[in-house]
Amino acid sequence: MTFGPLTVVPTNVVEGHTDSTPISNAKYASNWELSSARAGAVVRYLVERGVAPGRLAAIGRADNFPLVAGNDAASRAQNRRVTIFVEY
Repeated sequence: MTFGPLTVVPTNVVEGHTDSTPISNAKYASNWELSSARAGAVVRYLVERGVAPGRLAAIGRADNFPLVAGNDAASRAQNRRVTIFVEY
């Protein structure tokens, strides 16, 4: 049995999140694209400051993992976030 090249799994993950209000505009077709863009912006920021790109992964979570329950303005604001998981 042969295997391909060794795959390196990033040890630092950046997750983008949105609130539950659906979005659809010229820039973002859905909350998936918006959350992915948030995560990507943070990854780009880290790479520009010296973090090795191969150690990072950007993940869009949309509104699937809310931090707090509720549909009021304060709850929606808390759910619009980026979470960074760092392994050292």
